[in-house]
Amino acid sequence: MPHLMIEHTRRRATGRGRLGADRRGAALLQFALVAPVLMLFIIGTIEIAIVLLVSGSIEASALAASRFGTTGATGSQATRLDTIKQMISDNTYGLVDMSKVQIDVEVYPSFAAIGQPEPFTDTNHNGVHDPGEAYTDVNGNGKWDANQGSAGTGNAGDIVLYKITYQTRGITGLMQPILGTITHTATVAVRNEPY
Repeated sequence: MPHLMIEHTRRRATGRGRLGADRRGAALLQFALVAPVLMLFIIGTIEIAIVLLVSGSIEASALAASRFGTTGATGSQATRLDTIKQMISDNTYGLVDMSKVQIDVEVYPSFAAIGQPEPFTDTNHNGVHDPGEAYTDVNGNGKWDANQGSAGTGNAGDIVLYKITYQTRGITGLMQPILGTITHTATVAVRNEPY
């Protein structure tokens, strides 16, 4: 009887050892645990690369549009703006939905005036333009504005500010919680050539 007991114990120990040494499914289990994180990392890298590509192409488009705009190559303002839109579409490799692109082109009297309010007389010294306070209507629209630029591509020698704004989300939506909505903005100020 004691001999049988030893043999049974020996068999049980050997069976347990074989089970612990069996590694046939370990690689598959490890891959199943690591694969989602790896895929998210790869997709995130591609999404960020596309965001950077779109941002760079929008900046390049703003530069190309401003260079074209300074020449006054076409006669009418509308035709010049349409040409600028087409340049932006061509320079963004189809990654930008042109219906969502906002293009602001404003004319200023000088580079220093960009983004500045129209001058006014602050009679009550509160630093804010109040109704009834005298002001200089720089852009000629008949009201005081916090930005003295006027819409348009300007004439020869004018200072023109080109601003392109585009809001986008990630392609897959997986990075939406991390990246959110991304706003690309490119701004270039130039002086029109004498034409």
